[in-house]
Amino acid sequence: MKALSEDQQTLLFWLAQHNSVSVCIELCNDIGKIIRGGCRDETNEVTFQRRTLFKLKALGLIKEDIHYIAGIRYLICSISPRGIERVKQTNLLPSGGDNHA
Repeated sequence: MKALSEDQQTLLFWLAQHNSVSVCIELCNDIGKIIRGGCRDETNEVTFQRRTLFKLKALGLIKEDIHYIAGIRYLICSISPRGIERVKQTNLLPSGGDNHA
C-alpha cells in the first residue's frame, strides 16, 4: 500500500482516537464548512488541509455517514475498518489503544 504523508498519518491517527470530521453539505451559508468533532481534549485538536481528507477517502481509510445537526445536513467522516487496520500496521496507536469502527 502507498505510504501516507505525515499530514495524512496525523489525521488518520486523530480519527482513530474516536474523533470525526463533519462537512456541511446543505445548500446554506455554511456549505463546505468543516467541523472537527468528538475531541474530548481541546489541546488534541488537529489541523489539516481538505486534500488530506480527500486522499484518505480515496484510499478507503475513512467512512462517511449523513447526519442532521440542528436541521442542517452534514457528512460525518470517521475512520473505516480499513483505516483502523492501516493504523495498526503502521503502529500509530499506542499499545492497548482501542478505537471505533
